[in-house]
Amino acid sequence: MEALASSRHVIRGAHALAYFCKLCRAEMLFEQREFHNRGIHPDNFERQQRAHARNMRIVITAVVGSGVGFFLGLFVPAAMLGIHVPVWYVIAIFIAMCAGIFVPFPFVAKTRRIYFEDVGSILVPCVICSAKIGEQDVRPHFASVHSEEFRHFRRSFWMVRISPNGILLYGILAGTFLSLLGLGVWVWLPLVVWVGLFFLWAVLARRHWQKARGAWRATHAWGSLPRQ
Repeated sequence: MEALASSRHVIRGAHALAYFCKLCRAEMLFEQREFHNRGIHPDNFERQQRAHARNMRIVITAVVGSGVGFFLGLFVPAAMLGIHVPVWYVIAIFIAMCAGIFVPFPFVAKTRRIYFEDVGSILVPCVICSAKIGEQDVRPHFASVHSEEFRHFRRSFWMVRISPNGILLYGILAGTFLSLLGLGVWVWLPLVVWVGLFFLWAVLARRHWQKARGAWRATHAWGSLPRQ
């Protein structure tokens, strides 16, 4: 019974996020990282909390300020001053708003790297073999252990990174100045097609990874999981 309970715990934990502390070389469940850092590394935990609060203030200020500036620049000339707003002006202030939102990102990324990534890393389970891998080591893991799936992994990586952000950005564009062009349904049609194709790809990718995982288990049923 104890062996059965232990095996169930291992199987359940194999698909869960984990956290690896680089300060004391301890590995734990992802949900336990805050309790660990607060109890074992209190000074570092306080620095992380202050860095996180500072990053949030910077991001919120940039996003809110850029949004307010965009709407003021869009509606004040037309509604309050009665000035006709050309399309190029709307595009220009929209680009300025996007630039204002992304300005603090390099600073936030640097802070995250110093206060978070250098002291610990999130271990994600491999979609094929369930090995726990650091976020930065996923690509080398596929290149060395699952080389036959590396091409599909690269396509999936960029689809996951680009498509959601592209869909969100185009939705914002369609809801703002693209709707002013008077194209009607043609403004939203590309967004609907994009979302549909993305969900179709997600379903097909899920089936592909299930087949790859089944093939791996069939050939490594009694072998140990690769460790990174």
